Amino acid sequence: MSTGRHRRPQGMRAPATDAAAAPPPPTDALPRTAATLPPDAHDFVLYIAGFKPSSHRALLNLQSFCRQHLPDRHRITVVDVCANPTVARNLNIVALPTLIRITPQPGRFIGDLTDTTALAMVTDVSHD
Repeated sequence: MSTGRHRRPQGMRAPATDAAAAPPPPTDALPRTAATLPPDAHDFVLYIAGFKPSSHRALLNLQSFCRQHLPDRHRITVVDVCANPTVARNLNIVALPTLIRITPQPGRFIGDLTDTTALAMVTDVSHD
């Protein structure tokens, strides 16, 4: 008996979406080589879940914070875990957005980065 709905055979995946349809979010990223960063620079990786409002807000908040407190001394790399879920699994990321500071000293911050006082504490940056 047919219900009028078509089912995909088990093991078949839905067609991949066109990567060009959704451009990556903007970043303040510098080329990923240690030689391009000043010795006191902060290297951040922001893990997001697609182009959701909280992901966008986290990126904007981080960019604003870095421009204000770390001008010319930061690099931001954005990783969409929806496009690459194994990254989140390998790094034990259980909540998004998650900010990981690579240098100068590893650190982790979970949330949309609206709490700039807490962000300043995590990044060891003096906050006005």
